[in-house]
Amino acid sequence: MAAPAQESSQVNSQIYYDSLAEGFSEQDEFWNNSYDNEIWRLEHDLIQPYLDESSPLLDLGCGFYPHSELAANRIVIAIDISRGSLNVAREQGDQSDRVALIQADAEVLPFHSGTFGQAIAGGELFNHLDYRKCLRELNQTMKPGGYSSCSSVQSGVLTRFGHS
Repeated sequence: MAAPAQESSQVNSQIYYDSLAEGFSEQDEFWNNSYDNEIWRLEHDLIQPYLDESSPLLDLGCGFYPHSELAANRIVIAIDISRGSLNVAREQGDQSDRVALIQADAEVLPFHSGTFGQAIAGGELFNHLDYRKCLRELNQTMKPGGYSSCSSVQSGVLTRFGHS
């Protein structure tokens, strides 16, 4: 059972992202921008050499844009705490039967040990009070020798390193 402060944080995250999803269509340009596109490309560059078609890919905290383009040769299990975000992802997505959208909390993943050979968590970890718990949960679901690519970069970080 989660502590009261943790439950409050989880509910607040869910409410916040559900509210963003309500206005998604009016804010599409905000979400589809050069910064996010660059992060998306970097995440792909990091995970691509480790992709294994024989194992599903976990997309942790997929938000509005699950990594469905990585589903060509594998199953992608895309999770997010926000049902609203998943609804937007479903409406915006390619409707592939190789992408499963599941509402779940990254701090309490509903998967057995050793389920995934690879995982991607793009910009997810900063959303959690206890990001270490997310990493422990992620590690628990990974197969031995599996690979995960996790990022939690904010736009100010890229600017400081000379990227615009």
